[in-house]
Amino acid sequence: MAIWRPYRVVALCAGEPPELVHETIGTYLESARTLGRRTAELHLSLAHAEALDAEGDHDEAREVLARAREVLLARAEAIGDPAIRESFLEAVPEHARIMARAAEWLGAPV
Repeated sequence: MAIWRPYRVVALCAGEPPELVHETIGTYLESARTLGRRTAELHLSLAHAEALDAEGDHDEAREVLARAREVLLARAEAIGDPAIRESFLEAVPEHARIMARAAEWLGAPV
């Protein structure tokens, strides 16, 4: 299973006990961080938040999403060119979805 396919990881966990889902996604997140797969880390976090929300664990989903948003915004701040920074946040589908979910779930500015 490829680290850069976060929704496949979540799909494979469907129906499994929440503890197993957390452990599995946690393992993949750690691998993504260790391997320097920064994009995979964000995508896994988004997939994890959406899976938690779908399972009814709304508080944990919001915590995961808030952390993903913080990481995303920190990375965006490092981009000096405003047009490229905007593209980074809006043109990458998963990044745009993190921002949209944060606005919806957390009331965070887009």
